[in-house]
Order: sequence, then C-alpha cells, then structure tokens
Amino acid sequence: MYKRRQPGIPLGRLMQLAAIAVVCLGGGVAGAVEGTRLLNAHADHDNWLTYGHGYANQRYSGLEQITTDNVQRLVPKWIYQTGVLGTFPTNPLVADGTMYLTTPYNHVVALDAVTGAERWRYTHEMSVDTLCCGTHNRGLALGYGRLYMITADARLVALDATTGTPAWDIPVVDPTTGNPDDLATLKEIKATDAAKPENVATLTALTRFAGNMVPVVYDGKVFVGVSGTGYSGVLGEAEADDPSLLGRPGPRRGLRAFLSAYDATTGQLVWRWYATASEGWEGDFVGQTAFGDALERDLAAERANADTYRDAWKTGGGSIYSSPSIDPELGLIYFGTGNASPGYDDYKRPGDNLYTASLVALDI
Repeated sequence: MYKRRQPGIPLGRLMQLAAIAVVCLGGGVAGAVEGTRLLNAHADHDNWLTYGHGYANQRYSGLEQITTDNVQRLVPKWIYQTGVLGTFPTNPLVADGTMYLTTPYNHVVALDAVTGAERWRYTHEMSVDTLCCGTHNRGLALGYGRLYMITADARLVALDATTGTPAWDIPVVDPTTGNPDDLATLKEIKATDAAKPENVATLTALTRFAGNMVPVVYDGKVFVGVSGTGYSGVLGEAEADDPSLLGRPGPRRGLRAFLSAYDATTGQLVWRWYATASEGWEGDFVGQTAFGDALERDLAAERANADTYRDAWKTGGGSIYSSPSIDPELGLIYFGTGNASPGYDDYKRPGDNLYTASLVALDI
C-alpha cells in the first residue's frame, strides 16, 4: 500500500486521497482475533492484525510474491477516496479479507480488501472545537471483535469490528493532582456510567489530553498512551500550510503524560503509569549518561531551583506517541517517552525529569 500526493498540494495540506492495494489477498473465512491468534500475529503473513505485525513490532512480512525482479510491474488495483483533508500517517489493518483504516479527525473505514468497496464507515464527532495537536491518527488495534482507537480530542473509542457501531466511548482524562485517591475515582467510572450527570460533571472538571498512537490489545486489556503534553510543535499550524512554525513553543502549558490499561470489554481503567511521577521525578541530578557522556548541566543551579519548582512534575511532558511492544513470556510492555516540558525554559524543571525522553519497560 502507498499514499499518493497530488501535484501542487503542499505537504502540510495533503488530501488523504486513497489507500491503494497493490497486492490483494483472497478473503478467507473470518476468525476470532484474540488470544493465540494475536500471540502468533507475527507469523500470519496472510493478514496484518496489529500495527507492528505482532507484539514485537518488527513489521516483517514473510510474503515472497513481490521481488526486485517483478516490482516494476506492480499497478494499482483499486483506489478509495476518503474525502477527508489532513495528514495521513495511518497504518491499515487487514483481517480475513477486510481492511480497517483511520482518517484525520478519527473517522474509521472498513473496506473489502480485494475490491476496495466500503463495508461500513464510522464518523467521529469531535467534543471540542479547537484541537491542541493536529487531526492525525496512526491507526487501530483489533481484538475481541472490536476496534480500538484513541482520538485527537482524547477519547478512547471501541467499535464493533463487523458493523462499526460504537461499543463504548470514554474520555481520557486525569486529575493531575498526584493523589492516588483521585485516580481511584476514575477507576470507578465505567464506560456504561459515563453519561450519568454526576459522572459527566466529574470528568468535565478533569484535564483532557490528546492521542494519536495506535493502542495495543493483550490479555483482555487495551494499552494506550497520550500525546500533546510537551507542546513544542504546533501541528495544527503545519497542517495550515506553515510547517516552518514547527518546533516553536506550543500554545499552552505542558501536562504530564501517562500510559493506561483499560478493560477491553467495559472500558474501565485498570492501571495508569505516569512519565513524571508526583514524587522522585527529579532523580539524582546526574552529571553524565550511563555511557559516561557529560550532560553539560549546571547542577548547583538546578538544585537551587528545586524547591521553587517542586510541582514541575504536573507539567512534565513525556508524551507517548509510538505503539508499545509486548513480551508475553517476560510479562513486560515497552515504549518510548517524549520530551520534557517546558522544552526551552529547562530551569523550570530542575532534576533528571524521570522518565521523559526514555525507553521504559513496565510489568504488564
């Protein structure tokens, strides 16, 4: 598959024109995508069941039909026009003859992988008018008869994979207080109860995030991280034909990012890990890396600022953009975290800023 760019359209304003299948596999009998099948997704070269083609995220395909000798003979077999304007980094999934893909603004489409005919389409309605971090989305997780997606307006949505009907739609929020009791309140709000007036009021009072990573489904849970917490790139302006503005400080203060595990059936929060914890995020004020490279830090000044900016963890950043990898045998989930926040006024976040800009492994 590839994405085609029309001549004359600036890169920042790409029209999401099509998903073009250059090799179409025959659709077989649909099977349940869960358990053993997900564990062996990396060896199933007739389908593409996860973002990274298996929990290791190696993205390797064992298909041998396309070679260096015949690649020049490839021609498009079908084109699907999404009709949605915006950047298009999605990774389609293919399961038993059906292709699933996301568009900007978090619409979801199911296509016949052989013909390109639309089977169903989910139209997402944004809950806010202004998005902090662009409209793009990297794709879906598939499992237990459902598709899972985090949205640009910070909602985790579960769709029926056969019909596209929403099973649940919950806001991804956080109390940002560091108080475990406040997080426990979120755990008590099940997806089926989110519409109750008292729960709506509770959720409205909490901080909303953004999301564009691809979730991972494993062992009855959905794992997903949030983005938009560093605010060092204004993707919305890049999509408005001004990519030179990327890299400048963002329009609002940072937040602290987190990775969450949700129950795949109910959408209830199971656990949450923060890129900057409420205690201990300063670390040991180290002067060099583990490899002995000097960090060129003014450690005396940082320690002097530590008391003044004791609450810097609340806006610490550490967005999680990439889909995590999982080692089922070790019971570990791996992912990377983004930059600390603020990106330029580093004196406002003295210390080691644990665990931003890091590779992290958690007990799943």
